[in-house]
Amino acid sequence: MDISFGATGAGPAWCSAEPSTVSSSPVAIREVFDAIPFAIAVIDTDLRCIELSGRMAEKIGRSREMCLGRQISDVVPQIATELERRLLGVLAGETIDDSTLRDGPECAAFCRGEVHSFAAVRNESGVVSGVLWAAHGDGPRVLVGKSEPGMERWRTLMAEDLPMNQQIIAEMLESVGYQVITVADGASAVDLVRREPFDLILMDIEMPLMGGLEATRAIRALGAAGAVPIVAMTANQGPEQLAACRAAGMDAYICKPVDGQDLISAIRRWLKTSYKVVPERRSEQANPIDLGVLEHIQVHFGSVRTRRFLQEIHTRLEYVLLQLTAGTDSGQLANELHSLVSMGGHLGLRDLSERSRAFMVALRKQANNVGAVREEFRSAAIRALAALQQQEQ
Repeated sequence: MDISFGATGAGPAWCSAEPSTVSSSPVAIREVFDAIPFAIAVIDTDLRCIELSGRMAEKIGRSREMCLGRQISDVVPQIATELERRLLGVLAGETIDDSTLRDGPECAAFCRGEVHSFAAVRNESGVVSGVLWAAHGDGPRVLVGKSEPGMERWRTLMAEDLPMNQQIIAEMLESVGYQVITVADGASAVDLVRREPFDLILMDIEMPLMGGLEATRAIRALGAAGAVPIVAMTANQGPEQLAACRAAGMDAYICKPVDGQDLISAIRRWLKTSYKVVPERRSEQANPIDLGVLEHIQVHFGSVRTRRFLQEIHTRLEYVLLQLTAGTDSGQLANELHSLVSMGGHLGLRDLSERSRAFMVALRKQANNVGAVREEFRSAAIRALAALQQQEQ
């Protein structure tokens, strides 16, 4: 793919984005992008981010690995409406003039005087296969997230495999000024620590490819690069699990579902910085869903993404109940319950979270009372499903 630029005033004017015989391997394209003095991303026809420059990753406030393959609305939610409108216009054959993105205060904060340009990317057959997006101008780059005036932004690496947990925990940290880089498995965490400095690591225990314990041991083996505080995030509060965390080299742990106050308190033990108190959660005992938690999520993520979160846990909960009825292997069922512990807690389904944790532990320990615990979980799950259906109406 051959991308040509011509200068007009403060920013570039797009001359062409046409197919070429030039090498278009990911490494070659990335090197070209990083050599261009403004932020660039390539978005495919499904509005997923398929490549971006280092400057764009810095502007967004996430690692390249976190952005690639994800919907652009999840990568930059604060400008999603304006950005998607322009991307869809280019894909439909429209010519989009260079402009700023102005949809609301968060959009203005992200762009801050920059000009955004869009051009169609065509494959070797001349068919539009994506959109090239560039941000340029004299405005300063800003990272996603909020911070107090003068606050230093600590770099926190979070290793967590569930996308919903990633977003909710990241919002907890970003809302009080931390910069969060997220990966979905332990192997990616080890690789990033080897290449980039971090002030603290949040490490989930059960992840694909490489779990949190193995990743922690690998990070500690890096020597000076791995001498960074590591805080475990675990749904299993048993003494054996906590001992294993300590033995692997972890410094502390917090229990899932992660509570915002507990999370910030744990991090402050290792990072000396000021912080804003996370709003207290309001509970409504008659409702299986804590509506105060749900309201907090909706304020920060918007109604569309909140609805997606609810649909995600609804689908997973129905699947777990189906597996329970079918007599699925206890090990597999325990793994499914592990996801419900954190997802339920983060969405305000506290009773479901607690019953899921109790059932998971009983299955793994083959406890004598597993039958009674199973029925308690089933009852909590049915109540949660009814509440979720009511929220989705």
